[in-house]
Amino acid sequence: MVYVDGKKTVEIPDLRWPEDAFKKIKAAVDKLHDGGSIFGDLRRPNVMFTRHEQDVRVYLVDFDWSGLEGGVYYPPELSERPIWAKGVVSFRKIEKEHDLKMLEMHFLLHHAPLSIVMSACHFFHAI
Repeated sequence: MVYVDGKKTVEIPDLRWPEDAFKKIKAAVDKLHDGGSIFGDLRRPNVMFTRHEQDVRVYLVDFDWSGLEGGVYYPPELSERPIWAKGVVSFRKIEKEHDLKMLEMHFLLHHAPLSIVMSACHFFHAI
């Protein structure tokens, strides 16, 4: 386990997010997916920004629900408070598609330049 000295995305006003925040969050999720893993709980409290000189880095935190795709399930009692992607249900297998939908719902529509929103909407529509 590593201590990350940064701020969770819920602690930073939306307008102060780095311009490429969505791109960096998606790259982190893609890296997991490329390795055959899923994240499972992709919400704003589980994404952090850190500053290293001029660069802002993104970290995914709280890997309790993460694992190899096909081998991990949602917990028995999901909170009703967060907005979950379609298909996210207690005891159901966690899928890459859920990560992508959560990425879209919690990060894309509020924090990305219009050009990225348009291309990503086209991508997610195809899923």
